[in-house]
Amino acid sequence: MTTADNTGAAAADAALRHKIDAGINEVIQAVTAVRQEADDALAQANEVLKQARLESERLRATTREEVAKIKEDAVADAAGAQRDVREMLEEEKAAMEKVHAFQKTKTTLNVGGHRFETSLQTLTSAPDTFLASMFSGRFELQPDAEGVYF
Repeated sequence: MTTADNTGAAAADAALRHKIDAGINEVIQAVTAVRQEADDALAQANEVLKQARLESERLRATTREEVAKIKEDAVADAAGAQRDVREMLEEEKAAMEKVHAFQKTKTTLNVGGHRFETSLQTLTSAPDTFLASMFSGRFELQPDAEGVYF
């Protein structure tokens, strides 16, 4: 090979190296740009994740407070209902005791020499009758020495 051929080959070799270096630089720039975009996307994703965690904690705290309030209200409602039921039961018990006392209070009547035993409840069960008026408590009645009403 001649010197001119060597010079031409060296120039071609240099040009080829220049093109390869330029291509490598373009690839490096493209990779750097992609890496920067990936880093930016990762930073955004991390920020979104951080905000999501904060929101999740806020919602959990709010939910815990709401659940506590619901429990508190439910306990108060249950206590109120229990108190109401107890009051109703006590009223019912008092009414039943009154009826029981009323029923077990025997009253003996002397009607034409015949003695009849009955309860005040029976005597007052038919309103607007003589016996209901007589034993209603509006009149003072005095039984005899044996406790019989004449």
